[in-house]
Amino acid sequence: VLALAVVAAIALKLFIDPNDYRDDIATAVEDATGRSLTIEGDLSLQVFPVLGVRLGPVELSNPPAFEEQRFLRVENAAVSVRLLPLIFRQELAVGVVELKGLDLGLIALENGRTNFGMGGPAAESGAGKAGDDAPAEPPADAGPGLQGLDVAGIDISGRIAYRDEATGETIEVTNLELSAGSIVDGKPFALEAKLNVSGLAPDTDVRLDLLSDATLDLAAQTVALSGTDMKLAVTSPEVPGGSADINLSLADVRDLGAETFSFAGLAMQLRAAGISLSVNGNGAVTDSIPAIDGDLSVAPFSPRDLLQALGEPPMETADPAVLNNVAVDAAFNVQGDTAELNLFNVVLDDSTGAGQFSLSSIENMSTELDLQFDTLDLDRYTAPTPENAGGQGGGGGGGANDALDLPVEDLRALDVSGRIGFDELSVADITLKKLNMRIRAQ
Repeated sequence: VLALAVVAAIALKLFIDPNDYRDDIATAVEDATGRSLTIEGDLSLQVFPVLGVRLGPVELSNPPAFEEQRFLRVENAAVSVRLLPLIFRQELAVGVVELKGLDLGLIALENGRTNFGMGGPAAESGAGKAGDDAPAEPPADAGPGLQGLDVAGIDISGRIAYRDEATGETIEVTNLELSAGSIVDGKPFALEAKLNVSGLAPDTDVRLDLLSDATLDLAAQTVALSGTDMKLAVTSPEVPGGSADINLSLADVRDLGAETFSFAGLAMQLRAAGISLSVNGNGAVTDSIPAIDGDLSVAPFSPRDLLQALGEPPMETADPAVLNNVAVDAAFNVQGDTAELNLFNVVLDDSTGAGQFSLSSIENMSTELDLQFDTLDLDRYTAPTPENAGGQGGGGGGGANDALDLPVEDLRALDVSGRIGFDELSVADITLKKLNMRIRAQ
């Protein structure tokens, strides 16, 4: 068998020029897909010890019903298969798959028809039905089939765009760079991806950089990840301050793609509008329902600076020095639609508080709380009265009540119950000690 393969390979190399079959290849593609294939560059053939092809610019058209002529263009492409593993062990050993200068345009028409189904002319005319594509039963003597998968690597660069003509939505992936090391079932391989995305929301751009080691389990149809590092940079008018940076790392992810997958060593940091949020944790997700334990912290920030970053008017307070230092840290537990913040600590300027929060429904924001503050001078946070409009601290008597401008509609939507206590609370020039307040808002 080996001798025959060698002889056949030499004969192919000596007597066959793949460029002589351009028209035959284009005709075969059109017969199979209903699309025209244009091969602009030369075809080069490698036959032993691998069977492979490399080609220059190539284009594949859209189906006739689409106004845009081009569906796909690739500037350079290459793929190969090692012959000996395929012949002797029925193992598919593929060389590095290269797609350079990829330009792919995906379109969904208003009638729901898309250009990324690869059926032939019968399918394009609507003859194919849902049940017609069911795979046929293999013949009894079909043999064991391929015994393994081995891809030497992946190297893809280019652009992908998706347009939905029913909604007017256009999403574009540019500066795409996707590379992977040797991909073998059950063995880890290096994975790297870089891309820009626009169109997810109006005037929104996203930059993604990803590094990870991945392992495929073809039998279970799952993926495991380790040593994952991801960076996201988002610019959007919908983001506070106009931009956000997210750094995320995961030590281990198991069974991604299964009904339940787990992760460990989550470390995420989000920076936006002068706020830095850090989250660490471990957990699992079952049928899109999370179960996560961890801790979070918000580094000290200035609410006044935050309002300025959001384009909101400055908050006038009797004491202009307040609302310049807020920080939070807590342990958290999320189980489906419920969440708890335990060991909750908050700093508000010169005051500190501790306690716990629980959300019996994240969707409805049904909140229970138990907080204890040391000291708080509420007079410093009220709007300035004529007596202290110049910025001096102090109460100003009953003027504190007149200064309150409560968001009534927002308060009516609250579903909050619990307790807030103060070792010492100053309000309207009155000092209250060992104060406990029960809260019920619904």
